[in-house]
Amino acid sequence: MMSAEMRAGTYTAPELDDAFEQELQQMALEVSAPPLEEPREPGLARYLKFQAKDFVKHRGVAILAIALVGLWIFHYNYIPEIVRDEVRHGRSLDAEAERALFRTIVMGGSLLFGGLGSLISAAGIVSRDREGGHQKFLFAKPVRITKFYLQAFAVNGVGLLACGLITLLLTSLAFLRPVPIVEPLLAIGGMYAAVGGLVFLLSTLVRFDLAAALVLGLLSFPLRAMAERGHWWAVATSWLLPPLYKLEAFTPESRRHAYSIVDAIGSLATYGAAYVAIAVAALKKRSIMR
Repeated sequence: MMSAEMRAGTYTAPELDDAFEQELQQMALEVSAPPLEEPREPGLARYLKFQAKDFVKHRGVAILAIALVGLWIFHYNYIPEIVRDEVRHGRSLDAEAERALFRTIVMGGSLLFGGLGSLISAAGIVSRDREGGHQKFLFAKPVRITKFYLQAFAVNGVGLLACGLITLLLTSLAFLRPVPIVEPLLAIGGMYAAVGGLVFLLSTLVRFDLAAALVLGLLSFPLRAMAERGHWWAVATSWLLPPLYKLEAFTPESRRHAYSIVDAIGSLATYGAAYVAIAVAALKKRSIMR
């Protein structure tokens, strides 16, 4: 039966619950509001600490250990006849020759440190993640792969320079004499740009990047010699490998050659930039999710 209010035509609908009414109003505001911006790519700062720890644990300790062994061998065997003559006769010429000899050994050791350290620092930057399946966890959050690996390459380069500086300071402390700092660090940086860049490129393409880079780096010297002799096959291929022969600009006795330190660093940095650019292009084209 109809109630008296309905029969009289005075019926009104019951009021909506206050909470439900507020929810409807909020939904209306959301619909009428402009669309939200797409979520930005999270910064790479949160990976920086992880990459620095990774370098120290897996690369830096090994580099410093090898450097300390080399420093011990150098310190234990450095008793040249020049030093003995200097002590006996006090000849200034002998002292000058001894300083030149010491500087030459330090620069040669820095070049060896730069080459070996570059191989260790850049090896497996991409291939190690691919083979271990770590990329599935690293890139679970939205982050650009190219930026992540470029940052890793830069972090390892800074770490290598830090290891080089520590080794030079320990050398000065072991011999209680000043050692060159700027030129050895420039040589190490140039080596990392070229050799490390080549390793980085190979790491995006093949599994055994360290062995391949070592072979190609050593091959660059005889290939360059063959190119200077006019062999067409060497001329056609030698330019693909880093110009490591220009590192002789850092040895004091070879300053008479046509290569200067600026020329050597510029050439190595140019090759390194080219290798890294090709590696970035390969990362964009090839998937590492395997």
